[in-house]
Amino acid sequence: MNPLESIKSLLEKEYYDVALEKFSYEENALEQLRVSLVFQDHPHIPDLMLFLMFIPNIEKELDGVSVLQYYIGFDQISERTEEQLVHLKDVIVKINQSLPLGHFGIIESEQILYLKYCQTYLGALNDTSSKQIVEAINALSFELSSNYDNFF
Repeated sequence: MNPLESIKSLLEKEYYDVALEKFSYEENALEQLRVSLVFQDHPHIPDLMLFLMFIPNIEKELDGVSVLQYYIGFDQISERTEEQLVHLKDVIVKINQSLPLGHFGIIESEQILYLKYCQTYLGALNDTSSKQIVEAINALSFELSSNYDNFF
């Protein structure tokens, strides 16, 4: 079973709505997991999509280390003023300081601001790394729901 399929199975056991998606980018076949983040305790917060993807073929360069990336996109940034974008970035930096995770950051394109988080793994996923993935998603969900009003 490939690592994303293992993560999918794990997240389904934790009652997450997860889908494995395959697509091509620059002639490379890629896979990502789409995880629906549903905030049942906060009905005013819309569902958000979290995407998980391993950086392809990085293990050769990093002596067996894999990098798992998490992305959440906010597509309303074109409607925001420069002051609002600066505030949003400040919020993300504050969240990064409060997360026990680290490596939480921003990627900005013309239309979408992505919150990005990375984890590294040496070798195959195991029980410990699987628990880290669930803990990372739970922590991201908590921080997003706790700070939602600062994002919008």
